[in-house]
Amino acid sequence: MRTELIDELVAAARERGLTPVALVGSACTTSTGTYDDIGALADAAARHQLWLHIDGAHGAAVRLDPDRQHLTAGLERVDSLTLDFHKMLMAPALTTGLFFREAGDQYRTFQQEADYLLRESADEPAAEGVGQRPAGWSDIAKRSFECTKRTLSLRVFTLLSAYGPEVFRDYVVQVGVLGRELARLVRQDPNLELFMEPDVNIVCFRFVAPALPVEQRSAVNELIRSTLTQDGRRYIVQTKIAGQTYLRCTLTNAFTTSGHLQAMLREVVTTGQRLLDLRAALPL
Repeated sequence: MRTELIDELVAAARERGLTPVALVGSACTTSTGTYDDIGALADAAARHQLWLHIDGAHGAAVRLDPDRQHLTAGLERVDSLTLDFHKMLMAPALTTGLFFREAGDQYRTFQQEADYLLRESADEPAAEGVGQRPAGWSDIAKRSFECTKRTLSLRVFTLLSAYGPEVFRDYVVQVGVLGRELARLVRQDPNLELFMEPDVNIVCFRFVAPALPVEQRSAVNELIRSTLTQDGRRYIVQTKIAGQTYLRCTLTNAFTTSGHLQAMLREVVTTGQRLLDLRAALPL
């Protein structure tokens, strides 16, 4: 996010009679794994009295990695945070958490009238003291739009109970190492181009052999992706960056080795070269 533009954009919105209510940042973006400057967002939110929400569905867990904690600097200042335990914390899908810096905010955020379900009461404040439950904590409908809700936290509790919190830290560290390794391997191959040095375990790259015209890169990379996916041994997704197609890998298996990554890249290059040999017959 261009955080240096926030002040003027907020002022311009207010001049048009609009009422900005919140800033929403990414930690990290799903397409490229890029982190917003959370500290700068928190400063802007404080200046303009805006709610600050961070979409940390994929990458907020890097807070556990000592070498990557700087990516989430300022996270403790946000008003709300989403975190998907099924993305970087090994829980089964779907396991999503919504967290508030002030516990009472969850009661003020979700409000509904239902005489058969809820008793009339004022906003539910957080209880005083560590480990104490806020008043009315058992009325789930006061903290969510969902009245019948699966106990998603049981999955997280089970992992913590069986392996301890260290398993989360070790996993986040390892998949980050794999992201760096894949980026290193991409940089070594003259037929491949790395979009950016990965912040975490999401790596975007593409096939750019010298014989491949620039205007045909997106089409060829899309064909590479579909060919490998249909083959069934590799699963690579694609994303658009500035209108160009890139191949995208999310390293989620901590038992992946450098050998696995090398084999995958060989198939990408081999498939790309084979498509180049057939390019005269391709509708590019």
